[in-house]
Amino acid sequence: MNDIDLATEFSDQTILEITGIEYLVKAKILDINHIDKWLFISRNNTDISIRVSDKNLIIKRRLDLEHKIIHNELLIIRNENLKYKGIATKILSCQIFHSYQKRINKIQLYAAGDKNSEKYNGYITWGKLGFTIEEIEGFENYNLKFTKLLKSHGRQEKTLFELLTTEEGTKFWCEFGFAWFGEFNLTNNSVNWENIIYYCIRKSNFDNITKNQILNSAILFGTHYTWVKYFANFLK
Repeated sequence: MNDIDLATEFSDQTILEITGIEYLVKAKILDINHIDKWLFISRNNTDISIRVSDKNLIIKRRLDLEHKIIHNELLIIRNENLKYKGIATKILSCQIFHSYQKRINKIQLYAAGDKNSEKYNGYITWGKLGFTIEEIEGFENYNLKFTKLLKSHGRQEKTLFELLTTEEGTKFWCEFGFAWFGEFNLTNNSVNWENIIYYCIRKSNFDNITKNQILNSAILFGTHYTWVKYFANFLK
């Protein structure tokens, strides 16, 4: 498949799905009847840039066609009534479900923010939702920075996700955490799948025994696609 074929492989509808924007349409946060007013897509032979801008939110995504990587470049919720409603979780659930279908390899982002940031809290949110800290050539080694931070405070957690699974650990990260580059590997049996399944189960109303059974079976049998589909519906 040549570059031009790659660029045309992704219809506007497919782009809505693999970017998670489809959830916002179904939830009627974005009006599909006025899509020309809020959706802007730019295509070339190497990537597709996507921007959503309206009174409720701003979203920027970029699809690397050669490597099948989606870069989640920006998510800002403008509407105060939509904040703290789990919008990021629902967008991501929709995105990873459809991206897996379309054989996207990874989702990458910059998890912005720290305790002094009023505008961005991605350094917390994306860690909770299963993204792992990744090293980017030419930038600070955030994994090393994370390890040194926890060691200096006598903490035993090995990963950011592990740290954020407890209330006390979350409070620690809110106080001492920093921005980082993150990745969600969409290939089967990645730790990111395990993380988000675990997160969704913990946020559900199942009893603890059932939650553990579901998590263990999902990991054992590799039924990530099935469970993400279930939770994408569950989180509507």
